[in-house]
Amino acid sequence: MLHSRSVQDQKMDSFVRMLDFVINGKELYKPLIINVINDARLLSLGQKNYYTIDRDDYHIIVYLAEKDKSFFENVNTETLQKADYEHILQTLMSDRHHAYA
Repeated sequence: MLHSRSVQDQKMDSFVRMLDFVINGKELYKPLIINVINDARLLSLGQKNYYTIDRDDYHIIVYLAEKDKSFFENVNTETLQKADYEHILQTLMSDRHHAYA
């Protein structure tokens, strides 16, 4: 059976791949990942709103901020560790596993 895939699904797949690359030491995608994490953080803290976050990654930012608000309220984008990136990846993959099962 063929599954229809939205643009959001494709962007989420790309983000997950870039996040995995960062976890495995490839720094090339780190600035892109940090921008999304920072917007999710600022949205969680109320310092940005749905109209001021990055439009290109809107659905990823909103998903992360709503799915794990307490994590993003407390994350420091200046001191992100591998464990932080892994936590974000796990957050993203938990629902995706159920969506494709």
